[in-house]
Amino acid sequence: MQRLSSLIEAKVYDLEGGRIVGRVEDVAFSLQTGTIYGIFVKRSLQRKRHGFVPIASVKGIGSDAVTILSLDCVEKGVAKPKGLLGQKVMTRQGNTVGTVTDAIISKDERLVIGLELAQSFWEDLRHRRKIWPLSPDFVFGDAVIAPENYRSVAPEKLLEHARRLAPFSLQLENEEVCFLNRRDR
Repeated sequence: MQRLSSLIEAKVYDLEGGRIVGRVEDVAFSLQTGTIYGIFVKRSLQRKRHGFVPIASVKGIGSDAVTILSLDCVEKGVAKPKGLLGQKVMTRQGNTVGTVTDAIISKDERLVIGLELAQSFWEDLRHRRKIWPLSPDFVFGDAVIAPENYRSVAPEKLLEHARRLAPFSLQLENEEVCFLNRRDR
């Protein structure tokens, strides 16, 4: 497991030429199932400075860098969806659960498997921030709306929960989101 925030700004290498393509700018994924659709790349030496690499073209996600098959995999002009960082999470009954501070990914499964939520300052000090699994019942607008029975889980249970959602990824209406709120396209 890895925090998604640690992946932002990681170098992206192309395996065909061994060159640095750019840096990870953001990650697009399904809020309901955690399926990662791809990464947005900030390219430093190109006129078209931003690109999108579909997850099928991502060869590896490491702790130091991301590798892609080739420079040809970088698509231009892909719109960046709304970001989750800093968004409130509320239950359907109107109770605030917390604010999104990070996302947890499984590099091997290529899934976002949970959200780290901050509650109040004192709660975070007393109990640390909690990790919450994704839910097929999430709705995202001005806030993330979660089911009433939404609860945090132990980090070691996140992957198990995400694997249970995976078979439904094609059946569910998935809302594509990004991690960061920057929409500098």
